[in-house]
Amino acid sequence: MNPLCLLRPPARLALAGLPLAFVGHVQAIPVTLTDATPTYYAQVASCSGLGAATYTHCTSMAAFNQASLVGGDAAFRQSFDAWNAGNGAASKWQLKDGGALPGGGFEVNAFDALARAGSGGVTIRVLWTYGGADKADYHWAQGLYDNFTLSPAAIVEPFYEMDVRTGAGLLAPPLYPNEYDNRRFYDEPKGPWPSAFFIATAFLSQVDAANRILTVYEGVGYEFHLEAPEPSSMLLVALGLGGLLAWRRGDRRG
Repeated sequence: MNPLCLLRPPARLALAGLPLAFVGHVQAIPVTLTDATPTYYAQVASCSGLGAATYTHCTSMAAFNQASLVGGDAAFRQSFDAWNAGNGAASKWQLKDGGALPGGGFEVNAFDALARAGSGGVTIRVLWTYGGADKADYHWAQGLYDNFTLSPAAIVEPFYEMDVRTGAGLLAPPLYPNEYDNRRFYDEPKGPWPSAFFIATAFLSQVDAANRILTVYEGVGYEFHLEAPEPSSMLLVALGLGGLLAWRRGDRRG
């Protein structure tokens, strides 16, 4: 059984067999939906996939976890381990469970599935309502389980990774690279048609860069899944073949 406890999940969002580990905790801070008009399902009539293929009825389905995640989350651990495996022997990091956050709650004030001609995905924005003096000590870290790459653009076998980048103005790995005011979280991941999926576990954390220790506390889980079941070019070919076969059957009868 999928352990996700979703808010108004779309009926077709099944993701059966994927290694999800979005488990709540009795002492976890609350997750509240404050977006007045969230969308969990978006569709475009036609879209372009990899290799210049075109599809019809291109659908993006999105969902998020109703309970906050805790630092022992197995999916985040696998993302962290996959990232850490790429570090040299003298540059390995440790992952620690920091337990509960000091207070506040998570408010999901924007959540929308996205479906566009060239890609699909989801927009999410989360506020942490805590007002303590130590709020600036926390930063987001995001683990991913997905099946696509952006450069080069490709659908691949599913894999774990950390959402990290390097560059001017970005937080260094293993932290989520983009830092927003008041520690809000924002992301707008998008993947290629016809079948990209993206499962994220985003945690508030503290980092000890000198000793290479990432301590994670609580977080949010969300995902999107794309479906474009009908390649329009193949559909036309199939219709053409069907008509040809029907004509031949009629010709034989005549």
